[in-house]
Amino acid sequence: MSRQILWQQLVEQHIVQGEMPVLPPVPWYVVLLQTMAAWVASGFMLGFLGSLMLLLPIRESDGFGIGGVTSFAIAIFIVTQQRRRDSGLFVSQLGFCFAMAAIAGIAIWLVERLHLNSSDIYLMLLLLGLLHWLTLALFSIRFCSALLMLGAAILWLLEQGLGMLLSPMLLVSSFWLWRQEHDFGSWRQLLRPLAYACAVWLPWVQLPLLEYTSRAFHQTQWLLSSPWSALLNLLLLAAMFHVILAWRPGTTGQKWMTVTLLLLLGWWLYWIPGLMAGFALCVLGFAVAEWLLLATGVLSVLGFSSWFYYSLSYTLLFKSLLLLGLGLTLLLLLGFMNTQWFKRKQWLTFTMPQEAD
Repeated sequence: MSRQILWQQLVEQHIVQGEMPVLPPVPWYVVLLQTMAAWVASGFMLGFLGSLMLLLPIRESDGFGIGGVTSFAIAIFIVTQQRRRDSGLFVSQLGFCFAMAAIAGIAIWLVERLHLNSSDIYLMLLLLGLLHWLTLALFSIRFCSALLMLGAAILWLLEQGLGMLLSPMLLVSSFWLWRQEHDFGSWRQLLRPLAYACAVWLPWVQLPLLEYTSRAFHQTQWLLSSPWSALLNLLLLAAMFHVILAWRPGTTGQKWMTVTLLLLLGWWLYWIPGLMAGFALCVLGFAVAEWLLLATGVLSVLGFSSWFYYSLSYTLLFKSLLLLGLGLTLLLLLGFMNTQWFKRKQWLTFTMPQEAD
């Protein structure tokens, strides 16, 4: 029984009156304990289900398939009941664990039975993620399913020699989805997890990380195009122009000054692969007031800056001058925006919206 139904029954019996009081937010440590307890409980339940599959007179691969399908059915039941009865975090995390177990079991079964190659495996994972994203109406499941879909699509594009499309695709998807967030309507529960997943994946498909991964796994077929960085920087710069100028209109002089400073910033960022993506996520996270996007952008900036400073591709003097120029440009941009673009009162009244899901 949900809190809303219980309150209505109490009002009908004249035990209480008025509107149902709003509960204070649950402390983070309580949320963490409930989540861990649900994961531990689901681990025992999935272990029992796996042991039951071992007792059946079937092949091991078929046992993974039956267990995966059973986990998927249990996940659907749990998510449906959780949404209907508002059962809370513990039950929803049980559904999350069974949904992830269903993906793993079905994937192992299909790979073993059909003897799929790597490209087919990526397409299969994309379809499994799409199935969970469409059918299981829970944010955590849909977010992880979207991550799986995008990850499989990324690997498939890399194997097909189309890696140059990755960052532009995720960039355009991230900015477009967050730009249209207020118009999601009935599609909000589907598109919001996808918007998060696109933004979270963006820093991981930058050239330094892909080159390192390609060497680590000897993936010579990952053909990374040489104009990658230039194209990505141009797209990111255009997206930042759009967000800043559309989000905060100003006079013609202010716009031209902002464009000039952003072009100067883009020139410095051109030499540091990945850093432009981090700055773009910072701008996007601040524009839409999402702390997760802002934190992802900040961590990306720190990570790619550290990678560039400790890499051996450039001399220490060149790297020092480059970072010095970047820092001075950021100070100029900050000073211009504080003195010409914003008023201090507007910064003080900026608040973060409450999570809708």
